[in-house]
Amino acid sequence: TLQGGLWEPWITAMDDSKKPYFQWFVGGITNAAFSEIDRHVAEGHGAETAVIEDSVEWDWAAADGLGAPLDFSECCRQDLLLKTVVAANALQQEGVQQGSCVGIAMHNTLSQLVWIEACKRIAVVYTAVPPTISAHSLADRVHELRTQVVVTDTAMIGVTRQALRDFWSIEELCAQTSKFDGCAAFQES
Repeated sequence: TLQGGLWEPWITAMDDSKKPYFQWFVGGITNAAFSEIDRHVAEGHGAETAVIEDSVEWDWAAADGLGAPLDFSECCRQDLLLKTVVAANALQQEGVQQGSCVGIAMHNTLSQLVWIEACKRIAVVYTAVPPTISAHSLADRVHELRTQVVVTDTAMIGVTRQALRDFWSIEELCAQTSKFDGCAAFQES
C-alpha cells in the first residue's frame, strides 16, 4: 500500500467468471488525483509543468506576426498538488465527504481543474457546468444530483451583467424553493 491506502495493486487483470459481465483490475484500489498528480511529485517530478493555461484572446502582432496568446501561465505539479489539497480541505470544511456531490460552475481554467482534482482526491462526485447554464437549469441539476456545494468564480459570474443577474437569481431561487435545501454556494476568491 502506498500513501495510506490511496493505491493497491490489482490481483487479477480481468475476471471473466460471470460472462458477459467482466470485472477489470480486481482487488486494485486507486485514487485518480493520486494517479494524476501525487505520484509524479513523489517520484521527483514536482517541478515539471503540469498545466499550461493561455487566454483565448490573441495578439496577432506577437512572434513576428505569427501571433501569441495575450495571457500565458504555467503551473508545476507541486503547485497543482498544493492547490488541490487546499481546495479539498475547503470542501471538507463545508461538510463534503465521500459520496457527496459538488457542482463546479466555472470556465475551463486552472481553477476549474483544481476543484475537479480536489473532488477526485476526497472521492466526491462532481458535475462541471458550463458558464452558459441558466439559473433554472442549474437549479434542476442541483436538485437531481442532491448537490451539497456549488463552487463558482468571479470570472463566470462577471463575464456580462446578465451573468451576474443570473447568479443572483440563483440565490433568490435558493430562498424561494426547496430545490436548494442543504446546498451551499460559495465563490472562489
